[in-house]
Amino acid sequence: MGGLREIALDAAGMKAHSLFLIPWHIGNWGDVTINAIAAGRRLRCFLVEDVEEVRAQFLQIARIETGAKEFLRVPASRDEGFLRRVLVLLRRENLGMVSSGG
Repeated sequence: MGGLREIALDAAGMKAHSLFLIPWHIGNWGDVTINAIAAGRRLRCFLVEDVEEVRAQFLQIARIETGAKEFLRVPASRDEGFLRRVLVLLRRENLGMVSSGG
């Protein structure tokens, strides 16, 4: 598995920030990369499958304080409201998508 992947998004010519795909561990906590931890510290907002799990792992594994961070649960099915919210956030800041599934 490689490192972080950056996807630059630009909707209708508007300046957009980047969505960083952050591969998280599967099983062994020692598998979390330095780049993943650095992104966890640097970014403020994350798209995740399980908010409480990622919040706890940021604290336990990487010692990343989560109080000022925002975690948005990715819905299981298509959700236009969620997509709109993500696009609004991307106009303001970089986001991270934490994935344990590769």
